Amino acid sequence: MPLIDAHFGGFSIFLYLSIHLFAMQYQKNPITVIEQIEKLQSRGLRIDNLGKAAHFLSNISYSRQLI
Repeated sequence: MPLIDAHFGGFSIFLYLSIHLFAMQYQKNPITVIEQIEKLQSRGLRIDNLGKAAHFLSNISYSRQLI
């Protein structure tokens, strides 16, 4: 097999996977930062500074969120 065919084959697999990953359908709806904080608190996380928590979640994110 010529090298050009092997390279093109690898590129084709990459292209196929990237198209399907970008077209992925999510099972859950996104949630707001406030809803994320409420979810974390309901699971037992103690949050002393809500403003700081909101800042970190909006920049780092706990899950896919609604902006």
